Amino acid sequence: MPTTPRAMPIDTAQRGPTLKTRPRRFPIQTPLCYRQRGAAEWNETITVNISRSGVLFETARELPVDTLLEMKILFPATITRGEPANVICWGPVVRTESSKAAAAIIHYRFRRITA
Repeated sequence: MPTTPRAMPIDTAQRGPTLKTRPRRFPIQTPLCYRQRGAAEWNETITVNISRSGVLFETARELPVDTLLEMKILFPATITRGEPANVICWGPVVRTESSKAAAAIIHYRFRRITA
């Protein structure tokens, strides 16, 4: 009597590398303040684009890759569809290019702006 083929579990190691999709970037120009983690002085600039995993912003000073930053990004009412909010976030610089720097966002919280 012929045997029925049995389903075999898929070995994830045989699937090969998985494709990671890059988070969608939103071309939002909004105020951003940043400082090196632990520094007292904030630097003011503007964002170029934002995604859920990072932010690209203009900068007049050189920021070495892996510099840990604290950032405050203003999300106006037009973006939040309600009250404006600051996004307080932390992350390392991951890339620099001419007068711009990209930082990953590894932790964030929203802070509503009250009148």
